[in-house]
Amino acid sequence: MLGMASLFIVGCKPNNGPEAAAAGSNTNNQPSHRDTLLGRIQALEKGISPNAKLDYTYGATLVKSYLDFFKDYPTDPLSADFLLKSGETAMALNQSDKAVSYYEKLIQFFPASSKAPTAAFMMAFVTDNQIHDFKRAQQLYQKVISDYPKSKLAEDAKAAIQLLGQSDQAVIQKFEKEQGVKQAPIPKK
Repeated sequence: MLGMASLFIVGCKPNNGPEAAAAGSNTNNQPSHRDTLLGRIQALEKGISPNAKLDYTYGATLVKSYLDFFKDYPTDPLSADFLLKSGETAMALNQSDKAVSYYEKLIQFFPASSKAPTAAFMMAFVTDNQIHDFKRAQQLYQKVISDYPKSKLAEDAKAAIQLLGQSDQAVIQKFEKEQGVKQAPIPKK
């Protein structure tokens, strides 16, 4: 999931158009507060290695930067992206409750955002896979299905409900059975 962060960097270019004046750009070529925050976020995101474990302090600093942007620009569409990324980063840091709260905040402040279905699904996913509250996870998956019925994530939520509480081995065996894959016999010693 954190690999997605690197894809987003391209969309965080400084705003030099007429909107910049409204966002606080000054006329003496000093970067606006918004541009400064975006620059900090971009620099931090560039430092993430997609194949390495995220350093806790680095991840916490990144989340703080995302949340600083949201706090200062709560109606900016980028705030929805940054709340989603806050949840992903918190999830990578095993801060499950915080991840869920960031996803909830995204849905609360940006209910019409294209990111809202993902946030709703991720709330269920974290509750299922990290918090292990399967009853609550089922409720959250059902909410994805009812609130976003045309989303591909509604189908994913239906599938996830079928797998709630099962071990990885049980899921693999179920998949292999459905696919007609014969398990290789376990060699005897």
